[in-house]
Amino acid sequence: MTRLAAAGSRRDAEQALRALQGAADGRSVARVADVADAIGILQVVEALRDVRLPTGTSVERLAVSDAEQGGSLVETLRAYLDHFGDVSAAARSLSLHPNSLRYRLGRITKLSGLDLDSPDARLLAQLQLRLRGQAGDEAGPESGATARP
Repeated sequence: MTRLAAAGSRRDAEQALRALQGAADGRSVARVADVADAIGILQVVEALRDVRLPTGTSVERLAVSDAEQGGSLVETLRAYLDHFGDVSAAARSLSLHPNSLRYRLGRITKLSGLDLDSPDARLLAQLQLRLRGQAGDEAGPESGATARP
């Protein structure tokens, strides 16, 4: 195996490992092809790491509200988006009653102005939540796109 091929193989293995570390299904072994979508989103999020978004995005406003009030609405939004809007599944993941989750979603839209019916707004929120997830839970909203929920 050439040095170049070895370097590519190592890069593939490292990317697969990163994807598995973030996987919710508990797998510990996978081929790159098995986790290609997860690797792709990791690469997109990494490429967006230094993008400065305008201040006052919905996720930023929500994070500020959580920080001021000790809330968990950012976590609620992430669960809702991660479960593709399935209230029952998101509620289960948060150990909440579905009606409690619906109440929180109402608060989320009221506090942040997030339009959950807008595909663009949902995509931006999902990307910001991913960026914040990689930055660490303690980052504040002043850090822009990389602010943590």
